Amino acid sequence: MRKLNENLILFEAKTNILLYRRENNAYLIDSGNDKNLILDVLDYIKKNNLNLNYVINTHCHSDHTFYNYYLEERTDCLVSSTKTENIFIENSFINLDILFGNILKNNNYLSFKSVKTVSLPNIENLEYINLEGHSYDMIGILIEDKYFFVADSIFSLKELSYFPFIYDVSKFLKSLDIILNYKDKIIISSHHGILDNVEKNYLINKEYIAKTTSIIKSLIKNKISFDELFLLFLDYRGLKTNETTYFLYRSTFKSFLIYMIEEKLIKYEINDNKFYLVNFD
Repeated sequence: MRKLNENLILFEAKTNILLYRRENNAYLIDSGNDKNLILDVLDYIKKNNLNLNYVINTHCHSDHTFYNYYLEERTDCLVSSTKTENIFIENSFINLDILFGNILKNNNYLSFKSVKTVSLPNIENLEYINLEGHSYDMIGILIEDKYFFVADSIFSLKELSYFPFIYDVSKFLKSLDIILNYKDKIIISSHHGILDNVEKNYLINKEYIAKTTSIIKSLIKNKISFDELFLLFLDYRGLKTNETTYFLYRSTFKSFLIYMIEEKLIKYEINDNKFYLVNFD
């Protein structure tokens, strides 16, 4: 637990969450997937005689929403996010179906219990800022015009050493530009905590996108199928997969290909009922 000011507490784990308090009311930003952390949150709420009014989810991914149900059952709090993210929070199976259908329904990392949601609450000194790209309608939250919780919209070097999930590369890049506009604020990410040098992290993320597209383009010789290209990319990056990361990496790889096609860096062909990627060169 890290007290950022009298009203704002950062609870740190693999997925960080924030607690914002106003008088006797508490608002939790994300619920994470760490049971011990949630017990710490509830202990803090009890000791400080607070009422947990809302869990505000930045987006619908399980590592940010897993304990929504637990908090709702124990505190009668409301769960909220943006209109699109709420659909997935109320129907958690949709996320898994998008990745690879019903085969992932029992995946312990990706699955979570659905809960009823409400619209984002209007809370003084909280401003919601759209940061799409990692998820469909993800938000960052500006708190007291000083602290900017940006969720998963900017990655650390450690995260980039893998192949972090991106739903829409073009929107991810736009969200990076939005974050840079708030470089004078204290930027807090979901998995890295407080970012010491926002401009440096911004450039690292931009360079990562450019390098990844360059690698993919270099691997396309003549024409190549999606699966062949995906395997070549994993081998080039030295990425090993399991039953979770395979589907996440595959989905992110598809997002990069869509971005590259839209930017006219590569094109696609369908021949003999097969989908191929082709370079313009």
